[in-house]
Amino acid sequence: MTAAAQTPPSIATQPVSTSVGSGGNPAFTVGASGTQPLSFQWFYEGVGLAGATTSRLALTNVQGTNAGHYAVAVTPP
Repeated sequence: MTAAAQTPPSIATQPVSTSVGSGGNPAFTVGASGTQPLSFQWFYEGVGLAGATTSRLALTNVQGTNAGHYAVAVTPP
């Protein structure tokens, strides 16, 4: 038996940049394709967010301390 070819992950839909005021509830979504299943990890200022391992990142009741750069990595499992 020959193993099926693996397609590396690629981001099909980038998360949309957003600004919200204090107390807002922003959400970010990434669309990705590739050989399933894919793994996701969201980052805030370069540090991985614990438990943020799906294609969607939802924040609640944001404050000024939450302002900054958020990013996501999509990898094969």
